[in-house]
Amino acid sequence: MLDSRPAVAAAVLLAAALLAPVASAEAPWERTDWIVRGGVSQVDPKSGDLSLSPTTTLGIDDDTGFSFDVTAMVSQKWGVELFAAPAQNHTTTAITGRSVAQYGKVEPTIQTLTGQYHFNPLGRMRPYVGAGLGYAQFSGERPAGLSLGSSWGPAAVAGIDLGVTQRFFVNLSARWVDMESKVKLNGNRVGDVALDPMIYSLNLGYRFGATAAPAVVAVAAIAPAVVAKPVAPLDSDGDGVIDANDLCPDTPRGTRVGVQGCPCDLTLKLNFAFDSSALTDSDKAQLDAAVAELKRLNWTSGVIEGHTDSIGSDAYNQKLSERRAATVREYLISQGIAESRMSPTGFGESQPVADNKTAEGRAENRRVVLRRTDCEKPQ
Repeated sequence: MLDSRPAVAAAVLLAAALLAPVASAEAPWERTDWIVRGGVSQVDPKSGDLSLSPTTTLGIDDDTGFSFDVTAMVSQKWGVELFAAPAQNHTTTAITGRSVAQYGKVEPTIQTLTGQYHFNPLGRMRPYVGAGLGYAQFSGERPAGLSLGSSWGPAAVAGIDLGVTQRFFVNLSARWVDMESKVKLNGNRVGDVALDPMIYSLNLGYRFGATAAPAVVAVAAIAPAVVAKPVAPLDSDGDGVIDANDLCPDTPRGTRVGVQGCPCDLTLKLNFAFDSSALTDSDKAQLDAAVAELKRLNWTSGVIEGHTDSIGSDAYNQKLSERRAATVREYLISQGIAESRMSPTGFGESQPVADNKTAEGRAENRRVVLRRTDCEKPQ
């Protein structure tokens, strides 16, 4: 009977490749540095290719058990995966003609280390393929006289992650490992058995690590990009970013900007009432506009700074400014901004921007500033 497992592996590889352009149409997800999966795997070795006698061959049946893998993403699309299927209890069989009889047991532990290419790492459907090295170690051989040696060989994998939430997902994968083990009976070598198993896995996975999502910039609407005329300067607003690459073409001179020409810092004049850290409806409207910009421009980390006016003690205003920064962070998180991207801090009344002697000045000083900590300077 023909071995159908290579055809299955080819089908999985083909499905992964065909799903890549479909998956790319999904909404982008945040990039992750680590992927961890755990679930069940069926290990399906070849059988019946080692002769125990002129009429009898040795076979090893399939078995299902726990498995897990960990992938380190070294770039957005390339990763290195370590897979392990701990010892499973496989039945060995003696095959004589059409007769198959149980011969004993063996417990292989299989591991693979593969380099992988992920076709659509930011989508909800993320197919991938990989190749590398596999290792198998055998234990618990029965009957007592049966012994199988450890084995190294090439390995290949194809799979797909199907997003359930922003970080949790379901995984389907298929692996092939080239395994050839030396077999001994009662201390005497009787030959080699080529197992070459297919490993089919169903897992639940989780995405860890830093994220690469858009970030907060100016709340005000961004003006259309300036179309440079032949005689116009390449950098119309003098911020160090040429017009062709400038997403914020009218940035005031002297403003700290990133590589996209947009401000690194954003001051929100939130309408905090005196001695309050509660957000008003107009405050939430400003923050909603900030969230919209967060999804258009690429910040990855920053600080939320809270400030107060001068009424009250220094110690009390320090705590009040910290509560205001924390309130803004909690609201951004509630709107889908990753909590790891912004950390809150308070400066109390120590950094006024207006005169605290007037009601208008004190209102100006009750503010929150979003300050980018990874803003790269224009080249």
